[in-house]
Amino acid sequence: MQADPSQTDPDRYDVVIVGGAITGAACAILLKRWLPGTRVLIVERANAFSRKVGEATVEVSAYYLTKVLGLTEHLNRDHLPKQGLRFWFDDGTNRSLDRMSELGPNRLPSMASFHMDRAKLDEHTLRVAADAGAELMRPAQVRGLDLGWPQSTLTIKPADGGAERTVRARWVIDASGRQRFLGKRLGLIQEVRGHPTAAAWARWSGVKNLDGAEVLGPDPRSPRLPRLSPARSLSTNHFCGHGWWCWLIPLVGGQTSLGVVYDRTLFDFPRPPGGGGGLRDRFRHFLLTQPGLRELLTDATMDEDDFLAYKDLPYRSTEFADRGWALVGDAAAFLDPLYSPGLDFAAYSSYATCRMIEEDLKAVAMGSRDEAPGTDLDAALKLHNDRFSRSYDRWFESVYRDKYHLMGDPELVSASYFIDIGMYYLGVAGSVYRDVDHFRIPVLGDDDTRASVATWLMVSWKRRMVKLAKIRRRLGVPSRAAREAPWRQYPVGFELHGPACRLVWHGLNLWWSAELRTLWHQIGRIIVFGRKSVSPRVATPIPRAESVTEASS
Repeated sequence: MQADPSQTDPDRYDVVIVGGAITGAACAILLKRWLPGTRVLIVERANAFSRKVGEATVEVSAYYLTKVLGLTEHLNRDHLPKQGLRFWFDDGTNRSLDRMSELGPNRLPSMASFHMDRAKLDEHTLRVAADAGAELMRPAQVRGLDLGWPQSTLTIKPADGGAERTVRARWVIDASGRQRFLGKRLGLIQEVRGHPTAAAWARWSGVKNLDGAEVLGPDPRSPRLPRLSPARSLSTNHFCGHGWWCWLIPLVGGQTSLGVVYDRTLFDFPRPPGGGGGLRDRFRHFLLTQPGLRELLTDATMDEDDFLAYKDLPYRSTEFADRGWALVGDAAAFLDPLYSPGLDFAAYSSYATCRMIEEDLKAVAMGSRDEAPGTDLDAALKLHNDRFSRSYDRWFESVYRDKYHLMGDPELVSASYFIDIGMYYLGVAGSVYRDVDHFRIPVLGDDDTRASVATWLMVSWKRRMVKLAKIRRRLGVPSRAAREAPWRQYPVGFELHGPACRLVWHGLNLWWSAELRTLWHQIGRIIVFGRKSVSPRVATPIPRAESVTEASS
């Protein structure tokens, strides 16, 4: 076995991680647990983590945080349990909350997920990494980087005015989030122009509790909303309209995170009466005037110093790793927050990257890999890049492209929701629950028949539903939600295997029913008015969104 040069050279590391939040700290934890003798340095620029969005997990990322990283006690003690995804629809009729259409589970979830204060989670995970033996420079910033193989050189400047330090590492992991430290330097980051989404968000105090007497009414014998086993207030609640949706995420301490995500070609924030107003004022005005939201926010106040916005949400790297470097989490890619997938991607990318580095360091330690890249490493890098590129493209086409055309249609959102969630349990959650090493393979990332068929089916369903949504909106086809108000969809449960198949089947039935109602509406118009009168009714155009400065107030 080769001698460890780090024993005589304190500035030589096996791995340097740029960024110490959850994804970077997770990489350090995994490497130190799998290879305790590995020298890992984390460079974190912030003296304390600030609040950020991405405050909800879904089942896969929750499994990663609890069963892989071992953060169960912290999550149970300092964060809130999440009880499913819940959607609310007004359908353009300006209804009160109790008359709005509702979609969400009516049973407690069988698999854990959480609502989190990201600053707390990031701080705790970084402490766990340091306790595992990772070295930490904080606050400090990488001022110079010379990538090479088998050694890269980094110049690190402490923020307290201390002397610069030059270190060397076999691997550099970029976990810097949306700063994209390495991806931008290498010119790898590209926008996803086929998905023109933006977001604005803030935290609010005094938001009414969906399970409290102010919402349900003073008499528990006759609540304004149907009784459910899960707490509506502990769901990730979504209020939806054409081209946009708004999240409500409860946080420990009583505040609520509210954010609006929208397709810039379909929606813009209306201006308050009298005109004028910047994005923050328009954001506030919009939330305070929307059905359902205005009831919950009657006595609420927005934290004026906590408002942020991104004008371009999705992006991806053209490569995810090469000899001596790798990108993980938001430093590599981001797609869309609708189903809270950000931490899922962080889980897959950090785990897969660390497994690849683990194998490389083991080979070096055993003397079976010299200082030049070997065939095994080249093959591993190619497989890693192919999988993550394929996964991003397939997930985008299967779930998110043109999705915001559905948002104002309760039936089609419900159909899409049941199909998407059912497929998630069948093909995504099921695989990692069976074998944790499947975190090495991102969603739909394998080039095999099963992943190809699943992708084709999901793309086909979604494309047809988008086309149907456009037809229904053009012709003014009334939804079941408008005719049967309040229209409520309560799936029986969110579980693997059989229940997941039933979710998909229920979604398909909702889609087929919407197809039939649209067909009958078209036939009826032809019979009553004649073919000439059935020309499409073009919806009122919505002004294009103004340019939003990224992360601006």
